Amino acid sequence: MAVLLLFAFLSGLVTIAAPCVWPLLPVVLTSSSLEGHRRPLGVTVGILLSFGLITLTISYLVHLIGFDASLLRLLAIAVSIQKCAAMTNDSPFQTPA
Repeated sequence: MAVLLLFAFLSGLVTIAAPCVWPLLPVVLTSSSLEGHRRPLGVTVGILLSFGLITLTISYLVHLIGFDASLLRLLAIAVSIQKCAAMTNDSPFQTPA
């Protein structure tokens, strides 16, 4: 459980460092800093805790249901390959123009 909690915390850190979050950080942190110097820290900790809690909850539900994680992994790989193929010029999945 401690290892899962560590990975949930790290996933929250990685989520904050994701490129799609970077444009929003100045707006969120600036508006929150107007209310006090500890507010940006609260926003960051809130994001970390929420992603950690979501990760733990989903992993617990997957374990409780007995869902096979390798099946979900294979489905994610198949969808990723299909999306990559759809973005190439030689793709058989492209719609005619």
